[in-house]
Amino acid sequence: MNLFKTTLLATVVAAAGFAGTAMAASPVTDTFEVKIEIQETCNILTSSDIVFDATVPTPGTVEQEGEIVVECTNGTPYSLSLDEGFSGDRHMAGPNSHEIAYELYQDSARTSVWGMAADGLDVTGEGDGLGNAYRIVHDVYAVATLVGNEEAGDYSDVVTATLTF
Repeated sequence: MNLFKTTLLATVVAAAGFAGTAMAASPVTDTFEVKIEIQETCNILTSSDIVFDATVPTPGTVEQEGEIVVECTNGTPYSLSLDEGFSGDRHMAGPNSHEIAYELYQDSARTSVWGMAADGLDVTGEGDGLGNAYRIVHDVYAVATLVGNEEAGDYSDVVTATLTF
């Protein structure tokens, strides 16, 4: 072996020896958080019109149902109120200033009137989450009272539903 190759081999071996004896660097660490804030929210997704069947005006009552669908963030308490309608006293206005009285109820037996929170007549609940699987359906039961002398035509009122959370 020639001198050049021997010297080169010795240099490579020596360099390898020094590399093996060098101290390893200590690892450096740090921590960080992963965070998110979930905000409370509630929405009225839909509210269906309450449309009584066409009827001949005979004294008595007629009944119909509608629904209000809400969703709220899981664990969020809410109240759902219905006002007295545009008329201010739950009367449907008709032709020539004729009116038909109606009432809205929380239950199918039509015994618990549905109104405003200030009157203690709202519906309360707690959200289950957002999305199709967590929608909460609140049925609205309506009763219209006919006296028998109603004029033919269309009668209506507009009720506002308020969701408070």
